[in-house]
Amino acid sequence: MSEAEEFAASLPRSRTLEGDDLRIVEVREDGAIVVSDGKRGAVYAPVNGTPLGGELRIVPAYVEAGYFSEANCITVTDGTREAVYLPVWAR
Repeated sequence: MSEAEEFAASLPRSRTLEGDDLRIVEVREDGAIVVSDGKRGAVYAPVNGTPLGGELRIVPAYVEAGYFSEANCITVTDGTREAVYLPVWAR
């Protein structure tokens, strides 16, 4: 398995492929979030670099699931705005 495939396999997975079973377990000071499926967790950062504030939640049906059903792109909302978050590949 390549390094990229190992990274993808380590990401939280959505059993429904829509992300309604994923949870935000931490919001970091830099605006990144930690998302978990209960077994695996990963850090996600906003694509445009501007994090949302307030109470955040994952928007179901706006989660892109990959080969392993991993969440490789999620949409997050603060109730007013939405932003796309991608996993951070920490090497």
